[in-house]
Amino acid sequence: MNSLISMWLLIINNALIEDATYNIARYFIINYKKLDKISISKVASDCLTSPATINKFCRQIGFQSYQDLKSQVKYFYQIRMKQMEHRFEIMDEQKLLDYLNIDAKEEFQEQIYQAAKLIYEAKQVRLVGATYPLALAQNFQEDLIMMDKLVFFHQCLLFRDDVSFIDDELVIIVSITGRIFTHNQNLLNKIFSSKCKAILISQNLCCDINDLSLYLQLPGLNDSELVNFSLLATYYMIKNSYYHNFYHENSCF
Repeated sequence: MNSLISMWLLIINNALIEDATYNIARYFIINYKKLDKISISKVASDCLTSPATINKFCRQIGFQSYQDLKSQVKYFYQIRMKQMEHRFEIMDEQKLLDYLNIDAKEEFQEQIYQAAKLIYEAKQVRLVGATYPLALAQNFQEDLIMMDKLVFFHQCLLFRDDVSFIDDELVIIVSITGRIFTHNQNLLNKIFSSKCKAILISQNLCCDINDLSLYLQLPGLNDSELVNFSLLATYYMIKNSYYHNFYHENSCF
């Protein structure tokens, strides 16, 4: 479904600069459940822009105005939540484990649970990786936001990376082969020297395991396109565990 959150995520996940459009989309994501109580002047002030720019943004994503968007926020939320809850209720984790062809299934399931627990305990989550692994995580990102956990992306840049991390943030490093460590050592040093907890999702342990809160090893030892399905299955199992163990029936709009 083309939900409000998915549209806003497309904007912030693909932005190369943090301009007014980026700031408005991010603000809407952070304040999603209370937008109906926030005035347009408050949004404009918080985003360092004008009410006219807020209305223009809303028209660009299909609404007549900010007021029109506010009137439909709850409707979009309820439809998306029903769809998400249905998918979690019918999900067959054993089939996914069989597909991944993992020998130590109970150990992998425990690691999935620990990943969900770390997400639950974090103030917010940042997925760090290359463009494609992060693109595969957008549904994972959207569902966790729907479950009241802020999740943002940081795409690794080739030549400049001035990102900083906040206290109590969980950083999930996603790299199928581990090549991220070869080309982005400065970024990784920032992560490991910060107060953040870190999860690595990869086929290869390419750093000191003591720097990690959890290493979630993907099956296989190659860089084929099929590995992407394993990554998708891993994302799905983590958010499914989060839903059943840390969210289910604990929140409402």
